[in-house]
Amino acid sequence: HRDLHSFPTRRASDLEPALLALQLAIASAYGWTWLDLPVTQCPTVFFCAEESVNELHHRLEKIATPLISIRPLPKRLRLISTAHTDSELVTFEAGKPMKAGVLLDIEDAIREMRAGLLIIDAQADAFDGDEIDRRQVRGFVRELRGIAMKHGCTVLLLAHPSKEGMRTGIGYSGSTHWNNAVRSRMYFQGVKDNPDVRLLELMKSNRAQKGQTILMRWIDDRFVVETAVNVDEASHGQAREVFMELMRIMHRTGPNLSHKSGPGYAPNVFADHPKSQGIDKRAFAYAMQQLLDEGAIETFTTGPRSRRVTYLRIVGEDE
Repeated sequence: HRDLHSFPTRRASDLEPALLALQLAIASAYGWTWLDLPVTQCPTVFFCAEESVNELHHRLEKIATPLISIRPLPKRLRLISTAHTDSELVTFEAGKPMKAGVLLDIEDAIREMRAGLLIIDAQADAFDGDEIDRRQVRGFVRELRGIAMKHGCTVLLLAHPSKEGMRTGIGYSGSTHWNNAVRSRMYFQGVKDNPDVRLLELMKSNRAQKGQTILMRWIDDRFVVETAVNVDEASHGQAREVFMELMRIMHRTGPNLSHKSGPGYAPNVFADHPKSQGIDKRAFAYAMQQLLDEGAIETFTTGPRSRRVTYLRIVGEDE
């Protein structure tokens, strides 16, 4: 814990990022899994500036009904809504960040419950400042980090990317300090030509491998991890074949490719290649993860100790 995380989202509906975060909130409260990942059971505070508590209850019931009745909500989950009042958590007076009353109330709830997770939905409502002003962004993040460190809880902040952030696939909006000041950043986005499928990508992490992805599908008012049975085998089979073909081309011509987001990230390079066959980077990312899991491709680290480089290669062909 003691981390501050950012969760930029790209979505067709305003309900989607909050819904995925609500799934995490109830998973934490009950000790369930979230997107098939183990979650440590801990008291959780969910702050929402856009929806009423009644609406949040309605969504939670849809999430949990197949598993367990949540009436009443467990004492380990507290919902706080400011849908009809001021939502700013931090204000600025003469450029100095000041905790607003709402944030003081949230901190009281964290202290009372000994909460291990705080989810904030969303940055646009909670941040009363200029998102491109690095100093104000740093002040806002510092206040949230202070709460995380003081109370030993993880803070998850939902944020919406700019049009440029969506176009580039990076997911930024405003100052780059929104990315630089947090421990990790996830990007939640749609998949082209498939309105029910979403991709969650780990864009930054201080404690895990960057570039990991989770493909999920909207089913019965919740997101469920996509499995091989649900995936369109023909389209993903094509993505795998093209991925391997482009790997062989790059092995001959260069440059070296990476499985991590950044320069040389294989899905980005392949999506822009003339022989991509129109396959986008999300499909390539899914194909890459499948091929890594199956051992068809692997990461290889080489170079002197002072300049170690890790890149992708085909098992048995690129050695």
